[in-house]
Amino acid sequence: MTNQQSISIDSGLKTIPISVGGKNVHELEFDTNDILFIEKLHAIYFEAKEKVKKLQALENEKPEVDENGMIIDFKQIKTQTEEINKWFKEKIDNLVGDGSSQKIFGNKVFSNPSVYVQLINGLFEIAGLDREQKVAKYVKKQK
Repeated sequence: MTNQQSISIDSGLKTIPISVGGKNVHELEFDTNDILFIEKLHAIYFEAKEKVKKLQALENEKPEVDENGMIIDFKQIKTQTEEINKWFKEKIDNLVGDGSSQKIFGNKVFSNPSVYVQLINGLFEIAGLDREQKVAKYVKKQK
């Protein structure tokens, strides 16, 4: 009988439950030590800032309305909103796995991209805190 040995490696893999409206809808797995993950997350963050600015600029424009105050060209706003939703969902799937955005957000087209921004900010917070804690362990030893 051989004595089975194993090595356990903490690579930084995190499993994070995601809830929407208080209901668990999915779990995301990502590695906080994976520089490619961190790079993608940074890229999404900065691209998202620009996308949100453009959408806000469109929303701040005074749309042409009819005598009842209804927007005449709602299609332009709808198209822009659909495009930004699609962009966020593609980026999220590329970052944390195909199908993740569908599991989290479903088929909804949100008029405000804040739900996506909440997810991106949450990932940033978790990845950043994890990296800070790991670095702090080694910094303390050097003192």
